[in-house]
Amino acid sequence: MKNYKILIILSSLLLITTLGFTSLPESTPTFNDSRSLMEVVKSFTQAGDSSFRSSISELLDELTITSAIIREGTDADQRPLFVNAQADFERAIVCWLKSKQIVSSTCIIHTPAPATPLCTNGEISMGLIDPVILNDQERLLTVKKRPDVIRDYLQAGGRLFTAYPKGGRGLRSAEQLAILDDLIQSYPHYLQAIELNCETIPQDLIGATYFITFSDSSTYILSLRSYQANSPTDDKWAIWFGSIHDAVVAKRLEAVTSFLKDHGFSPPK
Repeated sequence: MKNYKILIILSSLLLITTLGFTSLPESTPTFNDSRSLMEVVKSFTQAGDSSFRSSISELLDELTITSAIIREGTDADQRPLFVNAQADFERAIVCWLKSKQIVSSTCIIHTPAPATPLCTNGEISMGLIDPVILNDQERLLTVKKRPDVIRDYLQAGGRLFTAYPKGGRGLRSAEQLAILDDLIQSYPHYLQAIELNCETIPQDLIGATYFITFSDSSTYILSLRSYQANSPTDDKWAIWFGSIHDAVVAKRLEAVTSFLKDHGFSPPK
């Protein structure tokens, strides 16, 4: 088993350094457990360009032994950890969607405004992010990297819902909304914008939640408590990852899905 997992890690590193993360060889072995996926996530972290690589790796190491991590601190300290970890999870999901080790992935981004990476093609337009993030290279990097990752996710067949309260579109400029609407037209079967029947999202429920189904039909949940780049927040940040049957993960999932259902959106799994 140990040698099998080493093979997966080495294969992932080779893909990153030679082919990029958007394609996998057909011969990639199939081994569908959360630990193996986590090793692929870690390989992207280790190959990344963030000066927080070591801290992100430590976060992921901790997530292999516990299904939830909650930290409290400044936006400057926590955003590079949690958003980079999210992006590396998304890259790993893309790889496994392509190799069919993941048969379906549904992501719901539940935030006050339409999801940031859907409102930019990589440029930092007026009002997209808070000026304090514009002047912080590590936090700015988290904004710049995810538009490409999200588009690769959609291209690989991942489903994505950006859910926001009434008036959420008003927090984005006409230029940003045009990018979002064009993406929805480009991926009509995979991307959908959902306006919730509410004025706000509780702070502890802002973030993103992923339903990940492996080829053996097991389902895992990835969920984050995180905040948009136009509203940096010094508060609790959190990440959950584990089987849909894990009690801690299930409690988080129930909180998110109950809120969404109560306000007009029943998430597909």
